Amino acid sequence: MRRISLLLLLLAPAAFAAGPLSDRVDAIGRKAIADHRAPGLAIGVMRDGKIIFAKSYGLADIENHVPVTVHSAFAIASVTKNMTAAAILQLASRGVLSLDDDIGKFLPDFPHRGEGVTIRRLLDNTAGIHSFTSVPAYWAQVGEPIEPAKLIAFFRDAPLDFPPGTSYSYSNSGYVLLGAVIEKVSGVSYAEYLRSHLFAGMNDSTYCGGNTIVARRVRGYTNAKSGFVNARHVDMSQGYSAGGVCSSVSDLLHWQDALHHGDLLPDDAYAHMIAAAAGHSYALGIGVGTNNGHRVLYHAGGINGFDAMVTHYPDDDVSIIVLANADGELAGDVEYRVARIVLGMRTPRVVPLTATERERFAGKYQGRGGDVSLVARDGALFLEGVKLIPVGAGTFVEQGAAEVVTIHGTTLTITHYGATRFEGERAP
Repeated sequence: MRRISLLLLLLAPAAFAAGPLSDRVDAIGRKAIADHRAPGLAIGVMRDGKIIFAKSYGLADIENHVPVTVHSAFAIASVTKNMTAAAILQLASRGVLSLDDDIGKFLPDFPHRGEGVTIRRLLDNTAGIHSFTSVPAYWAQVGEPIEPAKLIAFFRDAPLDFPPGTSYSYSNSGYVLLGAVIEKVSGVSYAEYLRSHLFAGMNDSTYCGGNTIVARRVRGYTNAKSGFVNARHVDMSQGYSAGGVCSSVSDLLHWQDALHHGDLLPDDAYAHMIAAAAGHSYALGIGVGTNNGHRVLYHAGGINGFDAMVTHYPDDDVSIIVLANADGELAGDVEYRVARIVLGMRTPRVVPLTATERERFAGKYQGRGGDVSLVARDGALFLEGVKLIPVGAGTFVEQGAAEVVTIHGTTLTITHYGATRFEGERAP
């Protein structure tokens, strides 16, 4: 173990004394609510195992006028994968499974047993398991509670997207299989394993699928033209071990401290968790990248009505949590702005483009997942309506966001903390 943390998350006002840093972070939260980016928002920042900022904004429930607090339980969607991975690594550390075990050892009826679908490849998304969220029939029943076996039925007979170990594709299905493995090996439900082995000292966190009563549960919203409306209901059991946890800023600060300072995993298991394979930006249940030269370990989570971003900057020993109860990418935008303040990042130096360069870069770029358009107007370039700031050599940053846009020849690439979100070729 690295450091046995005795962190007490006593969220008293004295812990967040007003000052230049907290005032600037607070202004970000206030502006997000004033701009109607979400009904409610919560932000937490920890440095060296101590909370330096934790505050909530807006409403957890518009209809009943319930304010968000630092203990409000948001759906955190795919941030759940962080916890599923930690559970698997705990079990591996106890010798009850190996990361190189084939899925058939635990699920002998799974069609792709013996084809190289290992625990490790499920964790790092290189197993080739087709993601059930891309199956149209799945979405017709997302409002209903579902058992893991029925969730697996949506993808169990689908062909592999690629031979295991030969490529990468983010797969919710892979993490559903890992939840089934946790239950098989531990002999308890996924929810019970989290409660007993991961959530010690976390009073606002639970697997929140089905008819589970969740204290201080936040409601999710969609920002429509007329204002906020209730988001389409998705039962959290639909996310299961890929995205079925609800948690708070208070608890996720505790989680970050325990995970990254040695309370949950032995040193060797943690080292495996944060080590991405060459050429990949996703390790074992966690993204690995850089933010303006600062190493960052992170996971985002998005589901109808909710958005979450959880980051840890290991060289700076800083963790940032942002939770919002609206669709979109508010959490990531806020995290990026907060990180710039807390880590003292410099504003990128603008390298102006000539009119000829703007026209050369402008156009439609076609990628595997869709198209994006780069438009030249008012002396600047806009990507899907967002102004880009040129920083030289065909590289741009989005104004107020973590995305980096690069153009080399006719290829446009969009990355977030080193992970590729889009790559496309300029249309003729």
